[in-house]
Amino acid sequence: MNRQELIKTFSDNHHTVIAYIQALPEPHFSYRNHEKWTAGQQLKHILLTLLPFPKVLQSKDYIAQKFGSLQRATWDYDTVRNNYLKTSRQAPSQFLPEEILPAQKEGLIAQLEEVLAKINQL
Repeated sequence: MNRQELIKTFSDNHHTVIAYIQALPEPHFSYRNHEKWTAGQQLKHILLTLLPFPKVLQSKDYIAQKFGSLQRATWDYDTVRNNYLKTSRQAPSQFLPEEILPAQKEGLIAQLEEVLAKINQL
């Protein structure tokens, strides 16, 4: 996958999630299956994980300073997935969403679309 295809897929996938959540009626937006996150919390989690991207993407030097350079071959999708499945799959505390009310849905969607637009510009 080349850079433009990756950017398009990244953007399209996030817009698919936004459209899905936006279409949910209030009871479904707030529904919790046992201890799983609600759709609102999923939306907030996605926003929290993307918020750092505009700052990070502005500078290759910042990325290299913060994370170093890759000292191995790039992983393919299956390798990334298999390594992810070996982790605890628990979000770090800074990416944990609080309870989200249905009244917050449109504001969160607007924030997420704004962040995605910035990422796409970069």
